[in-house]
Amino acid sequence: AESFPDVLARAGYTTQDALTRLVAEWKALLERTRIDFLVAEHAPGALLAARILRIPTLAMGTGFVVPPSYSPLPRLRQPDSNPRPDAYCTPDSDNRSDAESRASMTAREQAMLRGFNDVLEKYATAPLGKLGELFNQNKPALFTYAELDPYRSDRPGAAYLGVTHRARTATGDAPD
Repeated sequence: AESFPDVLARAGYTTQDALTRLVAEWKALLERTRIDFLVAEHAPGALLAARILRIPTLAMGTGFVVPPSYSPLPRLRQPDSNPRPDAYCTPDSDNRSDAESRASMTAREQAMLRGFNDVLEKYATAPLGKLGELFNQNKPALFTYAELDPYRSDRPGAAYLGVTHRARTATGDAPD
């Protein structure tokens, strides 16, 4: 995956019927639970449903799953100027110039944004101007370190909360 929209595409967010059903299921769940505020980690369908229902949200997680709210989103990994023969490449990134690659990434991001906005339109909800807006209704909670955030250069003044969970053993006890 070259960019965050590619990650979402691989998770099925480009199939309009599947996206519509996913958002409808999240919407039904949020309506049944009558929540006042949604905290979501890597849950675009839940965030779309909350937007439809006008429920305030907080996106949380590592920097990777909370992209900034500008467009186009950057590459997750810069191309290697001297790649190893066994290095991973995305299928559509081979033999393309940087400009062609960026144009392709931008087109995929815009297609995903149109799909999300089509779902929002079905519920008479204001469209997103940029894909990242979905994850940035409020200042996100970034449970990572700046050095590990692929978007760190695009988040001046971000509050990095570090890693907050403790590992557990198979018995459920925290290790010493």
